[in-house]
Formats: sequence, C-alpha cells, structure tokens
Amino acid sequence: MDNNTFPEKSYDLIFSVTGGFSYVDDEELLKINEKLKQYLKDDRKMILAHLNYFCLPEMIYMTLKMQNPFYRLKTKLKVNIKNEEHTMHLRSSGKLKKIYHQHFIHLKLYPLLAFTPPYQTHFKPGLRLLDTFRKTERKLLNKPWISKIADQIVVVCKK
Repeated sequence: MDNNTFPEKSYDLIFSVTGGFSYVDDEELLKINEKLKQYLKDDRKMILAHLNYFCLPEMIYMTLKMQNPFYRLKTKLKVNIKNEEHTMHLRSSGKLKKIYHQHFIHLKLYPLLAFTPPYQTHFKPGLRLLDTFRKTERKLLNKPWISKIADQIVVVCKK
C-alpha cells in the first residue's frame, strides 16, 4: 500500500472481517495501520477482525474429536492455500491493543464466534444448537473479556 492505493483521499469507515490481517506479521500490520489511518476521516471508525491464538470452543471440539486442541497456541501457523505455504499470525486481545494503540484512539475489542467452533474444525451443529450458540454470543457481545476465548477478535478504533 502506498499513498495512491485508493483513489479517494478519505473514508468514513474501513471495514474487514475476513481475518486477512492474520497473514501479515506485526511489523507489517503496524505499517498497514499507519496507511489506513491516512485514509480515515477524522473521528471515523475502522472495524477489523483478527484470529485469536486461543479459541476455547475450538479446543473443546478438537478434544472431543481426539485431535490436538493446542496447535493454535503457537501463535504462528503454517497453512497451505492453493498449494502455497503461508503463515498465519494469531494475536491475543492484549497484543492487538498494543498494536492498535500506536495509531488509533478509542479502541474497543469484541468477540466473534465465542461459543461456536470455527468453520475449519468442520463442526456442523443442527439449527437449534447453532441458534443457541448465536443467541448466547449476541448477549455477550459487549463483554470485552469474552474476546479472550473467541475464535476472532473484532477491533473497533477511531482516528
């Protein structure tokens, strides 16, 4: 990214909940944040999702499947995407706070998938169970401590 990456000079909202920032290391993420801040209008928000290194629902599910529930705690995972090796950088809520406080103010963290094992586990609950998980997650969305156990952490920050 450079100063000519986007044709507009400023935006009201920068939004990404794909977890794509997990494919850059901390140093690169700091550079990206610096650039994104330049494109954000004053007093406007940026909302970004990051994969957490600790995911309690995934650990429980993997334990029940008799698979390694601790592989994600490495914080860096090698993944193969379309026959190419990539490294995922998983970050805790504490680490994300440190990274984002360097460029942004009014930082808040929210959990995403705090009770449902993530899709890569191949967890396929029935509609009732999935509905129960989602209702519980919506009720606890405003509890920052839930971010510590969720699959993803959503960072909301202002310029």
